[in-house]
Amino acid sequence: MFSLIIKIARASLARRGLRSLLVVMMIAVSLWGLLLIEGIYEGMIEQMINNAIRSDSGHLSLFAKDYRSDPDLSRQVHEVPAIKAALEQDTRVRSFAERIKQDGLAATAHASRGAAIIGMDLEKEEQ
Repeated sequence: MFSLIIKIARASLARRGLRSLLVVMMIAVSLWGLLLIEGIYEGMIEQMINNAIRSDSGHLSLFAKDYRSDPDLSRQVHEVPAIKAALEQDTRVRSFAERIKQDGLAATAHASRGAAIIGMDLEKEEQ
């Protein structure tokens, strides 16, 4: 059975050589394009993750209970000294910085816009 399939394939290749070459080229170009797009997407995702880590949140963020659903300053972490002591004693933690973030309003005589007000210790942020 397998030898019959090989004979039919050889006859088809011999009869339509240009068509067979075009099919092989189409498959090769399609696979190359898929690999290129996959590489671009993979790089974009990695870059987005790195940007998020470096720009705003860091590797780990601690929030008070229900802060994400209602970001109000009254919902703050009250055990800051205990958390800082635990992070300072942990040998796996290279550095940490405290931040406070609140939504605000920046207004001029002509317009107003929403603003994110972020408070931080700049010396610790550099570490």
